[in-house]
Amino acid sequence: MFIELRKFRKTFESAQNGDNSSLEEVLEMFKPIVYKNSFTKGEFDEDCFQELNIELLKCVENFKFNNVSDLHSYFQFE
Repeated sequence: MFIELRKFRKTFESAQNGDNSSLEEVLEMFKPIVYKNSFTKGEFDEDCFQELNIELLKCVENFKFNNVSDLHSYFQFE
């Protein structure tokens, strides 16, 4: 799913400011990446999935848009 940069930034900043629906939207955007990285020994690991989501929440909280001109490259989307 591709999203316009301005809309993504607005949603992301709303999530950082405590808007739960925006936070859910951001988590949903990154869910495929989190899911893909939640496999150990070829099997889905629910604990890993939860831990990665916790780390994603921390990233959302701490991320600053300063000097980021190309989010696509920054996040290295496939």
